Amino acid sequence: QTMRLLVRDRDRVGDLISALAEAGEAQFEIAGKDGRLTIYVTNHGAPVDTAGAIGKLTALTGSAKSEFDLKPAGDNRLQGQGSVAAGAKLLINVQWPGRKPLQARAVMN
Repeated sequence: QTMRLLVRDRDRVGDLISALAEAGEAQFEIAGKDGRLTIYVTNHGAPVDTAGAIGKLTALTGSAKSEFDLKPAGDNRLQGQGSVAAGAKLLINVQWPGRKPLQARAVMN
């Protein structure tokens, strides 16, 4: 799969962000605030229902590795508990029932 990385300065609610990563038919916008990681899933701008999806976000900062489980949080959101430092390299894995897993990479801005 071809993956493309776009970095934004601010997310949809004005909090310092994140990154936007693309994997196949899905784009993942990763935002962190108050110890919560939220991943917004879209397909060419249209929200993708996350019901039944499971995921994991891996963050690499220097030699430190952190993993966060992601669960559906309504509509097109996945959420996990934790925070990620700016500059961390991110790997996101998401799978819906009966479908191949999607994987994307990004750098936290």
